[in-house]
Amino acid sequence: GNDPKNLTLKLARELLERLAAGQRPGSLTPPSALSLDFAEFTRVNMGGGRAKRDVFRMGEDVLALSLVGAYLIGAYRVQVEENRWEYGYVLVNVRSPVLTTPILDEMQAGVHVVARRVAEGGGGVFPMLVGAAAAVARALRGQLREVVRSPLVVEYLRLTQTGKKVMAKGFDIFDVTGLAVLLRRGGIAGTVYQLVRNFPREGYNNYRGFVQRLSEGLAKYHMYRRPEHLYAPLRALCSQDLHAEAFELL
Repeated sequence: GNDPKNLTLKLARELLERLAAGQRPGSLTPPSALSLDFAEFTRVNMGGGRAKRDVFRMGEDVLALSLVGAYLIGAYRVQVEENRWEYGYVLVNVRSPVLTTPILDEMQAGVHVVARRVAEGGGGVFPMLVGAAAAVARALRGQLREVVRSPLVVEYLRLTQTGKKVMAKGFDIFDVTGLAVLLRRGGIAGTVYQLVRNFPREGYNNYRGFVQRLSEGLAKYHMYRRPEHLYAPLRALCSQDLHAEAFELL
């Protein structure tokens, strides 16, 4: 709320066009939304009483690219309480020269859908982790074997806004390489993705519980290679109530 109102893609494009035409970038004080770690840095290194504008500035080129980056990785905005919002930013960080832009876009979009639905439904970290791995495996298809030579990393930033105050709620980095390979080899990447992407916002408790147990079981099986972690979700498949809810949702 305290940041300039023109921090948009239009501003980013205008800045980049001027820089591409040869104009030297100016510098400015970083907007609050792009310098969440500044207060902690000043407390540790410089003490109190120092204004951000006096000690830390950023180039207009960095500002423009930051705005573009925030737009590309913005996954969701959900209201968690009355006057409090959560913003989620998710980046699929993979370095592979064999991937085309359409595949990267499909992979990013799939992970964004999973993150949004899990956040809206109040799901835990396991559905997010396993759903993201399934989205990656589903998008890469036969190219997964080539791509996994480099790590497949999902970076997940959550911000909370109360009034005009914005704070970082959490920042997680998931290496989903092994999980993506497990789901692909098991032939269940598409199925798991569909299950998680339909995570309900409310109600459907049997379905929600199944997705939670399935995600936790797959993650723990991947980590420990002990098949008993798959027993709970397999047993839940016998539930007629689960079948009824799943048919309604899917």
